[in-house]
Formats: sequence, C-alpha cells, structure tokens
Amino acid sequence: MYTQCEKCKAIFHVNMREVTIAKGKLRCGECNEVFNATKTLSTTIPKTYDDLEREKKITLQAQEETVDPRDEDRMIHAKPSIKTIKKNKKQVNKLKWLIASTVLLSTLLLTQVLYNYRHLFLETPRNEPEKIQMLNHNVFAHPNESGALLISALIENTAEHAQPYPILELRLENAQSNLVAFRRFLPKEYLKNYSKGLLIPSKKPISLKLKIKDPGKDATRFQFKFL
Repeated sequence: MYTQCEKCKAIFHVNMREVTIAKGKLRCGECNEVFNATKTLSTTIPKTYDDLEREKKITLQAQEETVDPRDEDRMIHAKPSIKTIKKNKKQVNKLKWLIASTVLLSTLLLTQVLYNYRHLFLETPRNEPEKIQMLNHNVFAHPNESGALLISALIENTAEHAQPYPILELRLENAQSNLVAFRRFLPKEYLKNYSKGLLIPSKKPISLKLKIKDPGKDATRFQFKFL
C-alpha cells in the first residue's frame, strides 16, 4: 500500500499493520508533519505534481504537432461520409463501454478496500503522542528475580482531549551514548488492566511499570519516547 504526505506530497510505502497501530497517523520523514495516512491510502503509487505537469505538456505538444494550420479550411468545410459517421459512432460506443467498465471495476475495488479497512475510517480519537510527557521514572533491581530490572514511571497526557495509549520506546545507552539495548512496549505490556480501546485521560498522571532484562553495567542512560 502507498500513502502521501498532505503537506509536502512525499510518497511512502506502508503496510496496514503500521497504519493500524498508529491509528492512521504517520509522521512524514521529509517535512516531519503528522498526517492522516488513510486519506491518501492507495494500492498504486500516487502521481506527483511534476508527473502530472509533464503528462500535460506532452499532450499539448502532441496536439500541436497533429494539427496543420494550413488545413483548417479543409477541416471546417469537409463533410464526413456515412461510413465515417458509423465508424465514429462505433468508436464512441466502444469508448463509453470502456469508461463504464473502468468506473465499475474501480468502484468495486474501492468498495472492497473500504470494507476491509473500514475500522480505519471510523471516527477515532486523535493520536498525539508528542503531547504525552514523562513526569518521572525510577529504575531498580527486581526484588524477586535476579538479572531483571523494574522501571516505574509517571506519564501525563497534556492534550485537551483523551487519546489512545502510545507505544513506549525504551533505549538503553552507555556513557558514550552508544546503543546497548532497544525495545518497544505496547500499552498492554506496561499498563495494568489495560483493555483494547482504553484512552489515556487528559491532564491526569498515569503510573506504569516495566520489567526488563538487566543489560549490565554498560547501560548507564535510559531514554523514553512515545510513538
């Protein structure tokens, strides 16, 4: 599947799993704009503005080359024969049938796509992970499991509306800022009693807990990011 940034028109190849997880909201890698990927979702690569202008220019050039100004009088006064009229009528009917068939097939394909991914087009809460903040966090050894760490944290949704719980990205780095370990956690993995469709309320601190394998002494820094 393909989608296109609404701001800079950059085109991206996506899969429905990514789009579904992100609730249709993707961040453009070119202009960093967050856009609704479902609005331009397509099974074919969308044409860019340059492509459309190039096709228009080629069409205009072809038309100019096929018309000889010296033949305009003959074209105006020429009377088509009965055979020509029948041939033209046949071509028009054939073109109408081709257009009707194309429209019908396109409608059936679009209907199938809309039905298969109808859950993406239903009204859903806005997803703004950039407005979720980490208020504080603590990392300590697991009291009952050796070789494991517990991470407790407090997060808050600063948006004016409730929104889906984000994916939590955890990066562990050494003193030289080199990556030691990396993992992403789904809401059900860090939130107790999480259920599908549960929203994080606006401006209300929420506590979470994570259990991870102890990466060793090399990991001296923890970085969190919400997706």
